[in-house]
Amino acid sequence: MATQDDAGFLLLDALASDWKASSLPEVNSAAAEIATLLSSSRKSPPWTDPHSVKTPPPHLPPLPPSPLADALAAAWPSLSWKVPKKLSADYEQKMSASSSSSSSASMKSAMLIGDSHQWGAQLSSSTCYMGLMYIAPNVDYPRHAHTAAEFFQVISGSSLWSLNNASSVVPPGSFQVHPPNQPHGVVTSSEPLLCAYYWSGDLTGPYWFTSDLCVNCECQPVIRCVECADDTNTFASINKGSYEDPEKYYDDMSSTYTETLASWGYEMPKLVAQTLASTVASPSTCSVLDLGCGDGLVGAELAKLQSFSKLTGVDISASMMAVAEARGVYTEPFVKADLTVQLPLSAASFDALLCVGTTTYMTPEVIREWLRLLKPGGLCIFTHKTAVWGAWEPAQEEVVEEGLWEKVSVSEELPYLPGFSEEARETERAKIYCYRKR
Repeated sequence: MATQDDAGFLLLDALASDWKASSLPEVNSAAAEIATLLSSSRKSPPWTDPHSVKTPPPHLPPLPPSPLADALAAAWPSLSWKVPKKLSADYEQKMSASSSSSSSASMKSAMLIGDSHQWGAQLSSSTCYMGLMYIAPNVDYPRHAHTAAEFFQVISGSSLWSLNNASSVVPPGSFQVHPPNQPHGVVTSSEPLLCAYYWSGDLTGPYWFTSDLCVNCECQPVIRCVECADDTNTFASINKGSYEDPEKYYDDMSSTYTETLASWGYEMPKLVAQTLASTVASPSTCSVLDLGCGDGLVGAELAKLQSFSKLTGVDISASMMAVAEARGVYTEPFVKADLTVQLPLSAASFDALLCVGTTTYMTPEVIREWLRLLKPGGLCIFTHKTAVWGAWEPAQEEVVEEGLWEKVSVSEELPYLPGFSEEARETERAKIYCYRKR
């Protein structure tokens, strides 16, 4: 049990007291979690700084009198302050480029709840991270994202915060909430920013700067490890648009995938569903194969437009298909399969084949498999993003020249993920292709 004269524990208690008064449910929940940890935990042993990231504490900004201000002043010198350079491999480069001060001085943090051995937390926890973040004046902390849910309580300093494509000045005393995988950043003013942060959910998942959005992959960045372990990273190696383990990645993303893509402005499923509904002669007798169905975004859009006789989903991720099944729009059993090889489906079984947001993981050779699965006269509708046009479009024309299918339509260049970042809004494009099997 903690003693009442322990400055770090008193600081946690003061923060929890502030958070109890918030109208935000995630803040109230965090306050309850802190109270539980305080009542049941012992103070962690002294921090040995195994990663050599320890740094002197920054200057404590002036604060109006309050119990929290008193607790901060008492605990400030003894907290485990560090430069959080292990957030990503290029953290120091990013911060140096965005700050007039040195990277080591521009941002510092002190973990209060989390990994006590690695990062000096006052209390150990594997279910949440909580601590303080200090950013020097006139610093642009670049837009970034992570799989953990996060919120900040601004203690001192009014700064410009961004979330997706919206920006606002957040004054002291306010909270800033960042859902999982949502790009966000902050630009400090002429005064430093001091915040309390709280992480929950997928604490050990990827952390990335949005400027590292991979030009080859469908929607995911070049990912670096979080400040939670060594520099291991199962997804850092991207080879021609394929992850080392896409099945695990999408399994892990299944619970937040729909909300994440919606926040990024992803509309390919809706547009492809509209293309099929406006092209197919008789939806009520049309059997549809949704390749790379994921969590059922395409199926959900189809259900809004027409009643198709059969809808079959195929994907590599069982967790994603479980979400798709819960939508209740797929009429046939789901098929778990690798889309890059021959599928365990009968030839000439489908009137329409859809493949949305998936071709970056494939090569054009799969067109032959698509044709095998389609009935004569069947429609093949799919999307490509900018990075793969050069490889796929010539191959598609070769199939036309062979007389195996005919081109029905190709859309104009469409925004792909306009809400991800300004760069993605300006440069990332996609097209929708529709062919008919001869």
